[in-house]
Amino acid sequence: VAGNGALANESASRRPGFGLGVATMLAGFASIWVAGVSLLSSVQVEESRSAAAAGDLEEAAKNARFAATIEPWSPEPRIELAGAEALRGRLDPAQEAAEEAVDRAPGDFRTHVVLARILARQGEEEAAREELAEASRLSPLPLQIELPPPD
Repeated sequence: VAGNGALANESASRRPGFGLGVATMLAGFASIWVAGVSLLSSVQVEESRSAAAAGDLEEAAKNARFAATIEPWSPEPRIELAGAEALRGRLDPAQEAAEEAVDRAPGDFRTHVVLARILARQGEEEAAREELAEASRLSPLPLQIELPPPD
């Protein structure tokens, strides 16, 4: 009978360690997944920049869209997509991507600068100035940005 009690006590003492081990393992898997997603998105953003630099704006937009799909919470792929679409002369999709970037990171001055430049190209001067004022308010350094003329 004493042996059975010892097994019961030994089994009970292992359970908390087992649960902690499982929790640690799950946290590790989650960390690996997040790092992998972030890396894949970064690679796609970099591919988008390379394609844009090479003049392949369709490929640049495709890579930026893929990065946005991978990391839907991040403004970075949307900033890249807005730039690629603006370079293609597709200002409505560029504005949409820039607005999504602002939605995801309203405190990031870069998103407001990108949106301001696109709005200015669309002839939306007042809205562009408002976005640029918000960017200036958020920026840690003074911004010296001139808005482009309307297309």
